[in-house]
Amino acid sequence: MKKINDLFPKIPFLNKLTPEDLSKYLLEISSFVAEKLKAKIKIYDIREELPRHKTRKWNRRKINEILNVLVHQGAGHARAASAPGVDCKNTESVNLYHINPNHVSKKGCPRICYLFSIERDGKIEMCNDYQDITWHSGHSKLGMRNRDTIGIIVCGNFSGRYWKGSQEPTEAQLKSLKLLCEYLIEDPALKNITGWDKIKGHCDANSGKPDCPGTEIMENIERWRKENDKKN
Repeated sequence: MKKINDLFPKIPFLNKLTPEDLSKYLLEISSFVAEKLKAKIKIYDIREELPRHKTRKWNRRKINEILNVLVHQGAGHARAASAPGVDCKNTESVNLYHINPNHVSKKGCPRICYLFSIERDGKIEMCNDYQDITWHSGHSKLGMRNRDTIGIIVCGNFSGRYWKGSQEPTEAQLKSLKLLCEYLIEDPALKNITGWDKIKGHCDANSGKPDCPGTEIMENIERWRKENDKKN
């Protein structure tokens, strides 16, 4: 096991701290980093204003049950949506699709099935609570089920392995996705989201979703992961 000085050679006093004091110090550092990252991005909290299903509610979990982050796109919704005015190209439309009868539930979902949504202009919107077990993962592997994961949707209809999309993710969306993932990794409340290996595509979790979140987004996630590995 490495000593603290091996991990932080420029901060020799850390090796003299008690485990309790070291834990407090590292928590303060992670909180500081999270605040710095938060200052780089603007997250719009729309939980109060976003329409809900009239009767249905999410089951709840403890935040420390969250093990991974799954990234999605809107192509599947665009294929399935048939209601007038529902194109699933933005947060409002995806939410409207979800709270009405849809491919996820014939009775409708409590609300949009993702914790975060990234609009075409890069705007990041928080749609549910961390504790909400949203229905975004489907029949996925252990550790990547609805209970275990946070869902992010990048709004749009993007090409994947077997699906020809009508759009590409915008530069603003990709920038926001990277910043949001970095923020989640540094968020001290999410103790299990420790690095880019915890950021995955829906296709990683569910073999029945090979086109989600699309080829370009997956290529970027893999590139960011490799860049982070080189730094470490």
